[in-house]
Amino acid sequence: MNYQKLEEITKGKTLPLTAENEDGERVIIEKCLNGALEYYQLSTFQSNAWVRINRYYEDGSIDETYER
Repeated sequence: MNYQKLEEITKGKTLPLTAENEDGERVIIEKCLNGALEYYQLSTFQSNAWVRINRYYEDGSIDETYER
């Protein structure tokens, strides 16, 4: 997954968008703005009660954090 792929998937759709991944986990897709920096954020509600948060930036960088 990358910024461009998320742009294709969400084109013409209203965000935030909910989906289900291949593991049956609920995913929320959002487009966020931090100053002049725009990115997509995917929040995955995992079966272990953690939320994995992936951020995809236009320059190709990605970060991942977890919350409980």
